[in-house]
Amino acid sequence: MDSVSTLAFLGASCTWLLTVTSTNDPITAPSTPQEVIIRFEKGLPVKVSSNGKEWTDSLELFIALNELGKLHGIGRIDIVEVHNRNPVLL
Repeated sequence: MDSVSTLAFLGASCTWLLTVTSTNDPITAPSTPQEVIIRFEKGLPVKVSSNGKEWTDSLELFIALNELGKLHGIGRIDIVEVHNRNPVLL
C-alpha cells in the first residue's frame, strides 16, 4: 500500500518535484461528519469506535484512524518543489 507518490521532472536548470498523498480530495470527501470516539488510558489510545465498529489492537487503531482520515481528506499534502541547480548570487 503506497500512500505517497512522487514524480520528478528534470529541466535544464532545475528539478520540479510533485508529491501527492492518496487521501480523498476534500471536495469529493463525504459532506456529513463521522463520529469517531477514541478512548485513552494513561495517555495512550486503547480503543477507537466509529459507525458501530471497534478497534482495540494498536496496529488496528493506527490503520483504522488512517483509513477514516483518508476517507475524509484529512492529511492531504500536495507539494510542488523547485530546486534550482544554478543559483544566481546578487
